[in-house]
Amino acid sequence: MSAQPQQPGPTAAPAQAGAAAAGLAPQPVTFRARDERALAGLLSEGTQARGALVVNGATGFPREFYLKFAAYCAQRGYHTLVYDYRGMERPRTRRSAPTPRA
Repeated sequence: MSAQPQQPGPTAAPAQAGAAAAGLAPQPVTFRARDERALAGLLSEGTQARGALVVNGATGFPREFYLKFAAYCAQRGYHTLVYDYRGMERPRTRRSAPTPRA
């Protein structure tokens, strides 16, 4: 798998602001699963690398929920990846409701 930087979506900005205030803004990354489906995550790099952590979040919680914890770990030297499970993708466009048929 390779990580590719992405621009953060509009829903990520408020949660990232807290981590950025700590001086450790997370970097958006994507990963390709074996079936080529893209999975999105945020990588907080440790200040003096001691190790790496992957945060497996609770079902239904977006990755941004864990950014304060990721910043805490990064400040202590751990590269920390938080990610969304399949099906947690950010909507790209807003769909309108289907028109009822008579």
